[in-house]
Amino acid sequence: TVRFTIAADPNTTHLAYFRMDRRWFPAEYCVRDDKLDAWPCTPLPPGPPPPPPPVSATRFPVYRNPLLTRLAHSLVSVTFSMPYSVSGVTEHYYHGTGVVVDAKRGWVVVDRNTVPVPLGDVTVTFAGTLQVPGRVVYVSPIHNLAVVAYTRG
Repeated sequence: TVRFTIAADPNTTHLAYFRMDRRWFPAEYCVRDDKLDAWPCTPLPPGPPPPPPPVSATRFPVYRNPLLTRLAHSLVSVTFSMPYSVSGVTEHYYHGTGVVVDAKRGWVVVDRNTVPVPLGDVTVTFAGTLQVPGRVVYVSPIHNLAVVAYTRG
């Protein structure tokens, strides 16, 4: 949690939560040097290893029609964020619906409007409550198709 103020409104204190991820950008400490007219930075020491993910579960909706209940177990929400603009793609955040096609391997098929390129962070959400990190496995260069994978836990 970080408490901060904005220069345009110094009397208002803001409180925000953030997650530090050093995958795409290094963690550095920068101090203004007026003589150099720059912000020289020094790398921060490595952080502690992440804790093992907790064993999680979620409850899926149950419908009167058993076919709908089975289908609900296969539908997931997928979010994708890109750290850089690549391949002519300028937006950084995407979300859409995916279909679990192989639960043992953790494979989810999505369209390329959800995962346009391989470079990015993926989160797969089950039943609207359980979020699991994922990774891009394949992006078709021809068809509107991408495959992401999540680690089963």
